[in-house]
Amino acid sequence: MDKYTAESMAREISSEVDKIKVNMSQLNMMVIGKTGAGKSTLINGMFGEDLAPTGTGFPVTMEVGSYSKNNYPFIIMDWPGFELDGDNSIEVQFDEIKKVITLGNKTKKPQNMIHCVLYCVSATGHRFEDAEIDFIKKLLAETGKNKIPVILVITQAFMKKDTLALKESIEELELPFADVVPVLVHDMDLGDYVKKAYGMDRLAAAIGQLINDDLKNTLECVQQVNMKMMTRRANMYINGNAAKAGALGLKPLFRKKDIYPIVIKTLASISTVYDIDVRPEFIEAVPQLIEESGDVEIKQNKILNVVRFLEPTVYLANSAIVGAQAGAVITSLGGVYLKYMNLISLKEMTADELEPERLVEEFNERFIATLKRDKKKRDEDNHDNLKRDDKKHNKRGEKHE
Repeated sequence: MDKYTAESMAREISSEVDKIKVNMSQLNMMVIGKTGAGKSTLINGMFGEDLAPTGTGFPVTMEVGSYSKNNYPFIIMDWPGFELDGDNSIEVQFDEIKKVITLGNKTKKPQNMIHCVLYCVSATGHRFEDAEIDFIKKLLAETGKNKIPVILVITQAFMKKDTLALKESIEELELPFADVVPVLVHDMDLGDYVKKAYGMDRLAAAIGQLINDDLKNTLECVQQVNMKMMTRRANMYINGNAAKAGALGLKPLFRKKDIYPIVIKTLASISTVYDIDVRPEFIEAVPQLIEESGDVEIKQNKILNVVRFLEPTVYLANSAIVGAQAGAVITSLGGVYLKYMNLISLKEMTADELEPERLVEEFNERFIATLKRDKKKRDEDNHDNLKRDDKKHNKRGEKHE
């Protein structure tokens, strides 16, 4: 495509997002607990309230809530709150759960595997009865055989005393949970003060540590409580694409339009992490950003001199500079976009507040700063190389003497 417009870029970004999701690994999770343990609140708090009901894909006969998210390869099963007897008794549920967690080992198909189990207990007045302890032991034995980590999540943990007491009772029982994480999903007004929500980011991180890297990639995109995980994943995409752009910029016949496919991949990748569509305001600003990046000249730092960025010319001695500029475009563009994705995710601004003029201004600031940093790094490397060459020359001279 010789001419990129905001409309054509929007279509390609949307298509690229779909491709990224298709290539992700299927992540299946299960949430278990007694009635009133706060399972649904936990699920909505961690993954959002826009989850859609879906088929479980597992051989269960009882009514199990199963949800997916916006075409990501992700299913979370919200098991019915169990009671000590009746239709949802512990005994009945265990047989159903066992069928599900053993299916993956039998079929060896990733879509049939459970990758992590969250066992929820409420910190408010929870007492482990013998039947529940027996159930947990059987569950942990079965998940252990199938190498499925189980995290105990202490929900509604707004009273420190109750939470500590429950943790102590768990330790006394010596139940081999992979981790124990207290959480309070939402702020709670306790009259004299408001107890702030906490623990959800820690829970997301704990899950991430217990699953493989491919599954962690999916987790980081579907969870919405750990901004560090999301930012780290987005920066991985930015850095990887910046390296590709830099390598592309070294080629002799590198043209301005050649960088657009990498720009599209970068924006699509970040959008996939945050599950936020690329705003038209941002897309409209992109061609201007790339066009203006060719006019940057920092004479006082001698970064470009007379070299103009991305002109259809054969570069020889200046190819390293052009490559650095190409990488800087992706680093700067990705950095600006990532900043606003974080602000929107934290609800510190709305997508409607994006201003193209401000985006262009911030891009130029980052672009120039990145070029300065790269220029300094190249100068330091050249200086080190000259020093090494001088040492080698002096040693050869000493030998001849």
